Amino acid sequence: MAAIDGAWWPHTASVSNELPELIERLQPRLGVVENIRINWSATEGPLGFTDMWSRAAKSAHPCQAPRLMAVSGRDAAIRLLVIPYLTSPELGQLVLALAAARPVVMAPADPKLSKIGDYILSIATAESRRWCGEPETAALQHNTLKNNNGPVR
Repeated sequence: MAAIDGAWWPHTASVSNELPELIERLQPRLGVVENIRINWSATEGPLGFTDMWSRAAKSAHPCQAPRLMAVSGRDAAIRLLVIPYLTSPELGQLVLALAAARPVVMAPADPKLSKIGDYILSIATAESRRWCGEPETAALQHNTLKNNNGPVR
């Protein structure tokens, strides 16, 4: 599994309401979805990609890790970067392409967006490797959503 296999861009702030559609789309590739892990808590507000970029310019360390989701099915698993729903269309499309390792068809009109996209993917990749390789007792809180009666629906 790659550090980042792709991205998911919810339409609203209610990730839980949009999760069934994501699961439905992933099942042909993963098999029956059995487990979903996220690297954020429900009390943590989302931080936009542009905000992350701005804060990183002022500090040596990112203030908040990008949101990641690890989805495990019976046949395969995938790690997704979760794009904040309020991300601009241009930056969102760019990050979707970068996360899926697809060529960027058209460079953004604002060259700064390319830098932001590259930065976000870079810190998301590092966070994914750190998050998935550390023990459960480490500082980063792990949340697991699992339906013990079968697949998550």
